[in-house]
Amino acid sequence: MRPIPRSRRTGTRLGLALAGLSLTAALLAACGGSGSPTASANGGGVMHVTGSSGPSQSDPHYPGAIVTPDAAGKPTVTLTDTSDQPYNLARATQGRVTLVYFGYTHCPDVCPINMALAGATVNRLAPKLRDRVTVVFITTDPKRDTPKVIRAWLDNFSGGDRFVGLTGTIGEIHQAEKQVGMPLSFVESGPGAGNSGYQIEHAGYLLAYSQDNVAHLQFYDNEPAPSFATSLSNLVTHGFQR
Repeated sequence: MRPIPRSRRTGTRLGLALAGLSLTAALLAACGGSGSPTASANGGGVMHVTGSSGPSQSDPHYPGAIVTPDAAGKPTVTLTDTSDQPYNLARATQGRVTLVYFGYTHCPDVCPINMALAGATVNRLAPKLRDRVTVVFITTDPKRDTPKVIRAWLDNFSGGDRFVGLTGTIGEIHQAEKQVGMPLSFVESGPGAGNSGYQIEHAGYLLAYSQDNVAHLQFYDNEPAPSFATSLSNLVTHGFQR
């Protein structure tokens, strides 16, 4: 499969995400959790992820979510947060519902859409549920995404001031990607890379970890915020239901 062309959709779809309305699909992907994933890309910035561990599934408790056949644990590598402090995601979010996204701030469409969707979704939760959710953004572009840049970017989104932003060395970020079963992000340069001279190919979905610290669910940016909020509310209230 090839990613859907990315031109002429960013502003409209980002506005829809912020409004909590249904989003048009940004990519087509088959996801397989942590089982020997492979990836392909066409220079559009988002990789298709195909796992070898079996087909993904849907579940009535989680409308619109993908239930992974081989769920991944949280990355254990220590990264750096936007206050320039060490941050070990596995320890810091132990026992919490956690949304994790790998992307970069110069991304022209999918990354801001996913962050806007995450913010709109969390804001739909009742306060007592909202306080039990952590959203973590891990950059795949540490060259440009300093802690200060990440913090300013995240604060653009609804609820962004509550988001955790992380960076590190390329090796540390790749280690985190491996630990959650994602293909490794990589630099794509040449024609079509934009004014920056390069863009980053990366997987384009949110991992949703339940209280058992396992990412049983994946969310894509074609998921409307109300359905996403229903799924997240069920996850926070009841834990992962099989």
